[in-house]
Amino acid sequence: MSRKLTKVRNWLAFILFSIGALLISKPKTTEKVKAEEIEKRIKERLKDNSIIFLLMDEWYRLPTLESVKEFLRKDKTDLMKYKPTILDCDDFALRLLGNFQIPGWSDIAFGLLIGRHRQGPHAANILLTKDEIFYVEPQTDRIEPLSKKIWPKVWVIVM
Repeated sequence: MSRKLTKVRNWLAFILFSIGALLISKPKTTEKVKAEEIEKRIKERLKDNSIIFLLMDEWYRLPTLESVKEFLRKDKTDLMKYKPTILDCDDFALRLLGNFQIPGWSDIAFGLLIGRHRQGPHAANILLTKDEIFYVEPQTDRIEPLSKKIWPKVWVIVM
């Protein structure tokens, strides 16, 4: 496929997603929490004070897990074709994070997680709900509780 055609295809995908974003209802949320509380919960869960946190807002809303699952069903990030180095884990995680940055969703506790996964260095997404902290695998939309077993070392979290 030519470069020009690829650019056109990517722009069309972006435009279609943007139109679709207008059709996505706002998430159901349970409460608002301060950034410091999010940092505290993650440090306690992973028993690690060396994580670098870049929490850009003063507070975040905690969505219900079902709201996020509904968003992921409509999102198409997981359908992108993986290409080592060119379109790999960090690209998927950043794309999914960017897709959440739409009105009604941009203030939820959803971010970028970079660290050592049980299979090696990896980037994914992180989600906080009222009752749990999850990691979201943007290549498959799999959602699992965040744990040291799966993520032996987290280096950076960005929200």
